[in-house]
Amino acid sequence: MIKSVYKGLLGACLLILCTAIVRAEGVGSANVKFGRPTNNQSECEGKGVCMLTSIGTQSGEVPVKFTLTEDPTSGFYTLTMQFNISLMSSADHDYLYRYFLYSDGEPRPLFAFDGDYTFTNKDLCRSLGIDVGTLTITPESVSGPRNIEKIKDSEIRLTYVMPMPGKK
Repeated sequence: MIKSVYKGLLGACLLILCTAIVRAEGVGSANVKFGRPTNNQSECEGKGVCMLTSIGTQSGEVPVKFTLTEDPTSGFYTLTMQFNISLMSSADHDYLYRYFLYSDGEPRPLFAFDGDYTFTNKDLCRSLGIDVGTLTITPESVSGPRNIEKIKDSEIRLTYVMPMPGKK
């Protein structure tokens, strides 16, 4: 009886260890100004990340939590970006309601980037456990009909799926 309990525990531990090896997760944060850089990056418009910084919040930026899950078996990363609705409203109220929420507060279905955005912020990449320049969100990174989720009426979460380098 005790021997079978130990075997069961060993099996469960191996399953957890194997799962941890297959899926890795990195968590980081940065301040983001949404949009796409224009006019030599002095203005931001459209959908994407216009500015991303780890130091201090500038006008129009909102703190964003990034979570990156990698699945080497499937060859894909899943990235979520989550931010507070009130802070986004203070940073850029018009942008919040143009791209993330309808006027009644319900989430819009999609926030697909207008162009490619490659992560080059060293601090964020280190927190996510990736090398600088290995993660790129493209307009095709939206998987399914929705990628905007409203959480407890206080947060917005965006989800993107991208191929891992060399796994296309």
